[in-house]
Amino acid sequence: MACLSSALSATAYDFSAVYNGKTFYYNITGSNTVEVTYRDDAHTEYVGDISIPSTVTNNGTTYTVTAIGEFAFWVRPEGGSPLNPQTYSITSLSIPTTVTRIEECAFYFNYNLTSVSIPNSVIYIGKNAFGDCHRLADLTIGSNVEEIDSYAFQGCEALTEVVIPDKVTYIGNYAFVKCTSIT
Repeated sequence: MACLSSALSATAYDFSAVYNGKTFYYNITGSNTVEVTYRDDAHTEYVGDISIPSTVTNNGTTYTVTAIGEFAFWVRPEGGSPLNPQTYSITSLSIPTTVTRIEECAFYFNYNLTSVSIPNSVIYIGKNAFGDCHRLADLTIGSNVEEIDSYAFQGCEALTEVVIPDKVTYIGNYAFVKCTSIT
């Protein structure tokens, strides 16, 4: 519910660009940096195999992609139940080594996502970032992650093992709650 209440007030993006045949939406975060975001509240634009670019050019300016923004790849629940996760879900994901932050609910309820390798560049994994990714079975957390926020991987029922990097200084409440297969 935290993702739902926050995302309903979120809007707009600064620009879009096509990469590997998919349109990505961006918010400018600095003079030469952007975060990936979403088009609108429907959250149906990102499905299938997703490879996030490390840089993007808009109006002659090249930006480095440094963050995956709040709700960027989130599958939006409607009326308390999700959109059809078979249709609106990422199946595979490639995150570039330029990304340092994965924000709140970034990949929330991507039911068909089975494997994630978080690069060593990432230092922060936000609240519910991968929450309810029920089929997520293969997770590699980069060695420079310092914070794993509350509920970050809650409901990832297929996870059987998680290796926490040495640099992690904070793990939020319930970060792995309902990860029922972890042994």
